[in-house]
Amino acid sequence: NTGTGAIVVTYTDITEQRQYEEALRASEHRIRLVTDAMPALISYIDRDLNYNFTNRAFEEWFKQSRDEIDQKPMAQLLGPEEFARHREYLERTLGGQRVVFEIEQQLPGGSKYVLKTYVPNFDSNGQVAGFFALEQDVTQHRLTSEALNQAYRHMEKRVLERTKELTELNQQLRLEVTERQ
Repeated sequence: NTGTGAIVVTYTDITEQRQYEEALRASEHRIRLVTDAMPALISYIDRDLNYNFTNRAFEEWFKQSRDEIDQKPMAQLLGPEEFARHREYLERTLGGQRVVFEIEQQLPGGSKYVLKTYVPNFDSNGQVAGFFALEQDVTQHRLTSEALNQAYRHMEKRVLERTKELTELNQQLRLEVTERQ
């Protein structure tokens, strides 16, 4: 203040910044529309293993809202035992590998067989910033496959039993024919 009573006023044009923010919000809205329509669970987990994004199917499986899940540590949502079963896959993904695996997972509504794909997301320095997770319920497929395998084993056992019975009958018939001669 020079004592002249002069005031300096500066203005910053933030129009461009507002346009970027609006475009970002519109883009996020479109992404949500698409991912929420998917029957598979879709999420993004950061390198600290906190959820940053989940779709509607994810909320339904875990019986929690997005607001309850976002920023929640994976270990807390899954629980200590379930998280420990995922540890190997998480380490490989955070090491930069794309990982696909099937696991029987305990959920609030019971257990399900889940096919999971973890895809690492790299930052501009080539470091893993987090990963995208796609999870699909394969319970019905798995149960059907197990039922078919069980039916096949049962049928194979019956064929062996029947073959044994026929072999014994053939031997008995040969013996009777030999005795008659």
